[in-house]
Amino acid sequence: MGPYELATRRDVIAGEEASIDYGTVSRADGFKMACRCGAPACRGEVTSADWMRVELHERYRDHWVSALQERIDRG
Repeated sequence: MGPYELATRRDVIAGEEASIDYGTVSRADGFKMACRCGAPACRGEVTSADWMRVELHERYRDHWVSALQERIDRG
C-alpha cells in the first residue's frame, strides 16, 4: 500500500466499523483529540506528537505517511 492509501491490518467482517489511528497521519502542531475506539491498545488520546512514540513505530512499521516516516527514519 502507498502512504496515502488505507488498508486493514487484519481481516474484518461485514458490518464491522473500521477506524484509523490519526497519530499515523497528522503532525499538525497542537493536534489533540480524545479517542473512544475501545481497542485494547487505545491510548485514550491522539496527539500530533504520537509519531515520536517508539511503541507506535513498532506497531505501525512502515505504515506512516511519508513525511512522518522520514522523520522516524532519521531518528
